[in-house]
Amino acid sequence: MFAGPGCTCNKAPQESSLQEDDSPLAKVRKKRRKMRKRKKRAPSNPPTREDGLAALEEAKLLVEEAEFREAEKELRVAAGAGTGGADELLYRVRNEIEAEDRILAGQKKLAALDLEGARADLEAVAPGLILSELAREMLETLAEKEVEKRKAMIEKASQRFEEEEGKGGEEGEAEEPAAEDAAPEEEEDAP
Repeated sequence: MFAGPGCTCNKAPQESSLQEDDSPLAKVRKKRRKMRKRKKRAPSNPPTREDGLAALEEAKLLVEEAEFREAEKELRVAAGAGTGGADELLYRVRNEIEAEDRILAGQKKLAALDLEGARADLEAVAPGLILSELAREMLETLAEKEVEKRKAMIEKASQRFEEEEGKGGEEGEAEEPAAEDAAPEEEEDAP
């Protein structure tokens, strides 16, 4: 029976696999293994005070540009360095990120005409945030869409009512002349 190089038979390993591989690829693998071991043993270096201050300034600029997710990354570095005010700003930025997520969810629901769900998401945005103004504007748009929806429903209902009245009116008109004909006969019998 012939066993190929990929065979998983219970044979003794080949001599070439027992020897140390001196190929360039093997050297790279060894270096990677050593680097992984070093990374596991070495404690993480906390950011310096200068790094924290630079990250805090960068985060403030990002907040002004409404780049809250990027600002959060910078504020984590600043908070790790123990920079004053970074924790408070990080808390505010996380609230803005949450508001942004709620606004996006509300916008998707608004596009899908789920007005109640959109209203719930937009009303959940806390006042006093940068994005609360946007949420308020979207709520106004939502109110306008609700008014339009109500008008359309009322218009449909009135059209249906008119159609039903028209159908009922045709039947009613046929009955009315018969009633008028019957009334004069009664009058003639009475004198």
